[in-house]
Amino acid sequence: NDSGGGNNTYIVPVSYVTLKDIGNAGDGRDLQVSFSKSSTESLISHYRVMIVKQSKTFSQADATRISSANYTTVYPAGSDRSQVLTSSSRDIDGDLIRDNQAYKAYVLAVGKSGGTYARSSASPSLTLTNTNSVNGATNVKASDISDNGDGRDLQVSFTRAQNESNVTNYRVFTVKTKDAANFNVAEAKSVSSQNYTTGNKTSTTNTTPTTHFTSAALDPSGN
Repeated sequence: NDSGGGNNTYIVPVSYVTLKDIGNAGDGRDLQVSFSKSSTESLISHYRVMIVKQSKTFSQADATRISSANYTTVYPAGSDRSQVLTSSSRDIDGDLIRDNQAYKAYVLAVGKSGGTYARSSASPSLTLTNTNSVNGATNVKASDISDNGDGRDLQVSFTRAQNESNVTNYRVFTVKTKDAANFNVAEAKSVSSQNYTTGNKTSTTNTTPTTHFTSAALDPSGN
């Protein structure tokens, strides 16, 4: 850690900076930063909580140059602090906080006297993970199996998700070729239950389930 600044009033940095993964939003709301207050808090104007990619080096001089858009301000309250970040919180590079990126945190104490700063030591590294995430099905294949002129002619097979612990069921969509390029997860989530076919989770012995459709089966647009 570092302390000092442009005059003779020295301040002491905070200590015991830690990170905690507290959610599954996939952004800054999952990240809680805690630290023990400075022993010279009466001399401190505010703290700047800075999230840094684990691979980066980060000096006190670096910390004093970070844009206010890329740190979180915490004000002294006479006690140790815990701060949960927001969905718009960014690391020091201006990148939004996200899953699967290793981070460390620093806290820069800013003195009431101009030009005095004290940077903490780095927190232990933390990588946010989404414990509610699911793996997608793979090897999706559609086959023409009959000549009824409706959904009964279509069979869809796929390789089930590698980990089904968070899977309730599979929703099978038959999308027109012209619409396929724009059919993303958000589109899929908005489709009415009348316009997809539900496939149940499979047994551990069947890794390639097959879905059959009825004569009344519809595509996501209701056709």
